[in-house]
Amino acid sequence: MLRFLGITLLAAGCASAETLSEAERHRAIRHLNDTRAAFLASIQGLSADQWSFKPAPEVWSVGEVAEHITVSEGTILDLVEKKVLAAPVDPAQVEQARGKDD
Repeated sequence: MLRFLGITLLAAGCASAETLSEAERHRAIRHLNDTRAAFLASIQGLSADQWSFKPAPEVWSVGEVAEHITVSEGTILDLVEKKVLAAPVDPAQVEQARGKDD
């Protein structure tokens, strides 16, 4: 999720004044789907003890982290769509980020 968010923010900052290309859009969607599948695979099959284990009282369990990611994902994506993708492109930032996308 965090990796996707970083790529989305970078793509939004580096996009030309028009919009993302079809290839950029497909790459971002593919990456989102791949990272979501990896996340789900990483928590699949955990026992109840593994899900709720906390190595220390102040450390989140796997279940708490998974819940946080799940709840946060929608909020973060909404912010990216409304604030980042809707914002005008700053040509200075585009130039500064040139060549860093890949």
